Amino acid sequence: MLAGRSSIIWGIFTKRLYWHGAALALSRNISFKGISMRIFRPILFLIALALLLVSVRQFMNGYSDWQQAQLAEEAYRAELRELEAERDQLKQRVEMLQDDRLTKERLARKRLGYIKPGELKFKVVKPDF
Repeated sequence: MLAGRSSIIWGIFTKRLYWHGAALALSRNISFKGISMRIFRPILFLIALALLLVSVRQFMNGYSDWQQAQLAEEAYRAELRELEAERDQLKQRVEMLQDDRLTKERLARKRLGYIKPGELKFKVVKPDF
């Protein structure tokens, strides 16, 4: 009975050696529809390299678009800060005009032509030639 097991184990071992040797032989002489591996590997490498280059180029295009968007965003934020500062100045001016009697009087005199009782108003008119 031991001899039977031994022959089975030896048979499995020799089959594995056979298949291992066949695999090595095939890996050295594999042909891919008539193209040997010596030609197929560089072609495969060139295809992989081309795909890598295309991917890197697409990434760089996306990155440059992202950078431009960041610059545009910063420009919009700067413009927003300027407009907020201008808004704050106008709010202060409105508050000043609402509270200051002297400023109201000055504007009424300048824009509406008001004068105080007893004052004379002179208007200079350009002559027509």
